[in-house]
Amino acid sequence: MYIKLMKNKKGQVTLAFIILLVIGFILSLLIDSIILIYIIIVLSGFGLGAFLCYKKEEMKSHYIIASIGFIAGYILGVKFTIRLKLIIVFILSIILGYFIYKNFLVPKNKK
Repeated sequence: MYIKLMKNKKGQVTLAFIILLVIGFILSLLIDSIILIYIIIVLSGFGLGAFLCYKKEEMKSHYIIASIGFIAGYILGVKFTIRLKLIIVFILSIILGYFIYKNFLVPKNKK
């Protein structure tokens, strides 16, 4: 089954989604601090936002699907906070990460 999944891109994305779902779920079960829960969500959002800005148009959907797997597993395992808040913080941190990376970290073309 593993070899069948790895033969095409769709299978690789599905496998990455499942692996990241499990990793996110286990990670959230191990964390007992609300502050750490939000820090991980914000850093994940910043990272995805910067990555989406960096990658531009090539294979964005694959990375978004894999990231959704991590965040879905992470949010399913969280015990101490409202899940909707985590989703909103994650989406806002993606936007902020994209904005920061695009406007401050990417060198501008000087003409």
